[in-house]
Amino acid sequence: MLSSFVILFLYVGNLLAHLKDGEGGPISCPDDKKVTQKNDMRRNIVLHHNRYRETGLQKVVTYDCNLEKKARSALKGKEIDTSRITKNDVLDFTDEIYKKQPIKEYLDTAMRRWYRSNRDIFYKPRTNRVGCAYKKDEFFYFVCVYDQVPDDQQLIRE
Repeated sequence: MLSSFVILFLYVGNLLAHLKDGEGGPISCPDDKKVTQKNDMRRNIVLHHNRYRETGLQKVVTYDCNLEKKARSALKGKEIDTSRITKNDVLDFTDEIYKKQPIKEYLDTAMRRWYRSNRDIFYKPRTNRVGCAYKKDEFFYFVCVYDQVPDDQQLIRE
């Protein structure tokens, strides 16, 4: 029993120790205007997702700039519209604006709520990539788009 625990501990520690680009390390997408702020947001999103995944020994999620573009497309109007994102799982969040509340707090609140209520998308073992976008005006809007590794059944059907 002790040896199983040690192996488990070493495996989780190894996941955290070797973060690659997109897994908490430097993340950059083309066409960034506020690169530092966006990279910090992306890093926070990936770390938040992977923190919950490490307990189930699942593969780490990486950041995907193409999924971020899809998420950004849902924020074009006054409200979130995810109707055109049909081939991916999507989570969205809207909150009131509070004076002097940093963007990171809105992001953390959204991801905590998603984890509690939509665990199947947020925590899905086959989920391997995420891309997110946010907008702040009268409200704070936040959308994440997820992609999964195909399961064996999908591979057989194709």
